[in-house]
Amino acid sequence: MTDITLKVQATTSTDIIKLEANKALVKGSYEFKNIDEAKGAPLARELFYLPFVKTVYISSNFIALKRFPIIEWTDVQEFSRESIARKIEANPL
Repeated sequence: MTDITLKVQATTSTDIIKLEANKALVKGSYEFKNIDEAKGAPLARELFYLPFVKTVYISSNFIALKRFPIIEWTDVQEFSRESIARKIEANPL
């Protein structure tokens, strides 16, 4: 998988950001509420190492992250987008 781009999309919840991909990422939809649930999903597992990530959602063409209220998305959304895009490029889902 190459040339993946992610675009930050607002959601109706201020606790969730959606990173929409220009290509399909996975088949199906997945929700991980903690690092143990993400055992078989390397990207989701890595995202839980970010102290503000509470829940990870991965669907066909997007990744959504729910945050703990310790930080605002505006402070970390670009960092999150760039980090996730690099991880997908290095290790496709």
